Amino acid sequence: MKQFIAMLVLFCWPVWLAAQDDTDSLRNRITELENDNQRLRNLVSVLSCLNKAQNGINAEAKIADGRKAKIIVGKDDWGAALPQDVAALCVSTAETVFQVITPEAGQEPTILVFHHDRAPMVVAQRGPNGEFLVLLNARDRHWAQMAYQFSHELGHVLCGNLSLDSPQHWFEEAFCESLSLWTVERMGVSWQTTPPYENWKSYAVHLTDYIAKVRNRVTEPSALEEWYQHHRHLLSQEAYDRDKNLVLAKRLAAAAQAEANFYQSFYYLRKGSNPSNDSMECLLANWIDNCPEHLRSGPMKVCEILNVTPQK
Repeated sequence: MKQFIAMLVLFCWPVWLAAQDDTDSLRNRITELENDNQRLRNLVSVLSCLNKAQNGINAEAKIADGRKAKIIVGKDDWGAALPQDVAALCVSTAETVFQVITPEAGQEPTILVFHHDRAPMVVAQRGPNGEFLVLLNARDRHWAQMAYQFSHELGHVLCGNLSLDSPQHWFEEAFCESLSLWTVERMGVSWQTTPPYENWKSYAVHLTDYIAKVRNRVTEPSALEEWYQHHRHLLSQEAYDRDKNLVLAKRLAAAAQAEANFYQSFYYLRKGSNPSNDSMECLLANWIDNCPEHLRSGPMKVCEILNVTPQK
């Protein structure tokens, strides 16, 4: 019986190995097809957006030193909101963000903004002339929600790397959420005196109330570094846990209130060389290296908040 089993194993082993090779080959081919399908879907999204942009509302947002970002808003699907009002909202939002994150000279973005029913996002594939394609699902006259979404996506635009596979993507999501908190809160103040339209002054309080409701959605832990150590594995695996991202976002927004250059340092989060591994320690070390020396206090502050030692 043992001899029979041994002979059976000897006979079946090469067959099993061949089947295993075929399975691995099939699995790899499926992955390739899925990637090709995603690239095709991105291309269709880009082409659709570029077509809509041809008749869109053109606007400009001031950056600094006479430089401007170009914003084109699609005309369709904004519900009760007029597309020119959406454009005015986007300009106000972008100019508020540019107060704390200034693109380098020659890097003035062109941003196409459209309504889409799926979650807000920046399309990973850019237009033929480097245009950024931003999709928002806010509509009607929900200006606070629209400003919150647009400032978040503008954070991704300014970070410069639109790949969803970037290491520690949750941290970039937390930063963008933080930028939304800061931006809409600041707009709630500026719109009291200088809104896009004179009759929008009364809406300033709604911006402030919106941010208060967002902030109240989560309670910041007393020891955030302990909270991070407890959740760091889950965070690295799930970039879109909005409540967990908001916990850190609130602390980052507080740091930005205390230090004028804090947000500017995030412009260099994905610039320069890529991290040699996927750890938070390596991301922070790489970010510090990418930052100009006068902005390195930003990533060092994050190291302090999370109690993480940068290390390559």
